[in-house]
Amino acid sequence: MFYVGSKSFSNLMKAVEETRKNGVEKKISIEFGYYENVHAHLDERDSGLVIKGDVGKPVLRGGVRVSGWKHEGRDLYSLELPSEVMADIRILEINGRLKQRSRYPDTGFIPHLSKYDVTWVSTSGGGFKTMPTMAERSELTYDPYHIPRVFDWQDTEITVMHRWDESTVCIQSHDEVNHKIHFSTPCGNPPGSFEVQEYAVWNSASSLYPGRWRVDKSARKLYYRPLLGESMDDPIVYIPIHDSIISIKGPAQDIRIENLVFATTSSPLVNIYYHRANMPNTYGAMDVPGAIDSDGILSNCEFMGLEFSNIGGWGIRLNGENSNITVSRCAVANAGGGGIRIKNGQDCNITGNKITDIGLVHYSSIGIYVSGCNVINNYIENVPYTGISLTDGPGMLVADNHVKNAMEVLNDGAGIYVTFGNNGIMRGNLVENIPHTGHPHFQRHGLYIDEQANGWIAEGNITINCNSAFLSHMNDKGGNIIRNNVFASHDGDVMLLLIRCDDHEIIGNTFHAKGAVIFAGRPGAITHLEDNRIYSEKHQQVDINDDYKWSEPYDIT
Repeated sequence: MFYVGSKSFSNLMKAVEETRKNGVEKKISIEFGYYENVHAHLDERDSGLVIKGDVGKPVLRGGVRVSGWKHEGRDLYSLELPSEVMADIRILEINGRLKQRSRYPDTGFIPHLSKYDVTWVSTSGGGFKTMPTMAERSELTYDPYHIPRVFDWQDTEITVMHRWDESTVCIQSHDEVNHKIHFSTPCGNPPGSFEVQEYAVWNSASSLYPGRWRVDKSARKLYYRPLLGESMDDPIVYIPIHDSIISIKGPAQDIRIENLVFATTSSPLVNIYYHRANMPNTYGAMDVPGAIDSDGILSNCEFMGLEFSNIGGWGIRLNGENSNITVSRCAVANAGGGGIRIKNGQDCNITGNKITDIGLVHYSSIGIYVSGCNVINNYIENVPYTGISLTDGPGMLVADNHVKNAMEVLNDGAGIYVTFGNNGIMRGNLVENIPHTGHPHFQRHGLYIDEQANGWIAEGNITINCNSAFLSHMNDKGGNIIRNNVFASHDGDVMLLLIRCDDHEIIGNTFHAKGAVIFAGRPGAITHLEDNRIYSEKHQQVDINDDYKWSEPYDIT
């Protein structure tokens, strides 16, 4: 039950409405239990509201339990969708575990034949040199050898991979003669841009492998093929109804949400539009909703001791104007989207959170993606894209975080990535296991200071098995200091890359590589090089190409 003073309510929104009455304490206490079909809207009337769970953390679900599975023969089961459930679902929980939709191929991606060879200038430079047309963004040419012999395209979706993001779109028509797929909505970037020609097909009957499910949307029927030995005798199955469980419209202040579990939110496809002349709004799955979600103005709000599990989007997404926000001791696991997202932040703190196994639907999801925030002492593991991303804020601190197994799918990102923010500090972080395979050009890094991020100090950090240990890119104003870090690789090279940037100090670092230690840059990239300790079994320096050479190559032997 939801308690406001001595009154009890079976519905969270009813309890919120009670706290809006004159003279009523603005506090909702939630008794331990499991609550379905929960959704509440907060606004300026709810400033000062506290929502707190009792000991044991009550579970709030944005979906409902369904039953009535029928055996379809062999190892296939079906379920008629209840009227309150949309057929457009991408998240399904069975016996406490998220089950993946049918996917072709089962793992990895299929090559396609589309190409878009227009040069990408840069983000700050305006994106593509020439704006892609709607037709170029809405069509994919495939090799019939790489798709199932029977391609039931009517209910399928296509995820088209780009370099640092992806587009998931529905199919409008299929030209079997010319091997072309036409999308009902355009991709964020044209298929084949950035030299990436990969895609995957979702919700196809031909790829309904054990442990996978699909929806026949027109028949409103759910199909599931259980794993070997998995019982379908009265399984506990939840399907999402709501994108968010608590949504906040500002301006609002002094809201505190504490000691709750959020589960079973939906994972909608987002409409992709170009927020700048030549660039879509797809970076970091920024428009995927959160279980706690806001597009308003928030100040002095706290989110503490929360858990987010088996959700379709972000755990917490605050996408409006935010000041003095605290997110602490929260955990996000098994999420279709990212962990914690705070846009337009000022004096915000993200501390002591744990984020694991995210981006299960939206591959470009990020563990912690913030601006104007200090990010301290968080643990992030198993992320398809960047672990921590900081942008658009001066003086940010990212310290004492541990990022493990990031960049597992996409490229041009890092364990810890910063851009468009000056005079920050990256200190005492540990980044482990960033894979070196992927894009034809090396695009996966341990630590990454990207364009227009100047005046940063990176000190006391450790990267382990991140072949590209550190990249500074397009920092023409320079002034970054890289000191007293340890960059180690037990199985390959260690690279320090300074590309299209100037005026870096490289002081007191330790480089330890099973392979080579590789430095690369252009004249003027380093102005101070001192007291670095370098251990390399190959005892060699390699310059990547002529555009990146030092004016005086540094002999590391």
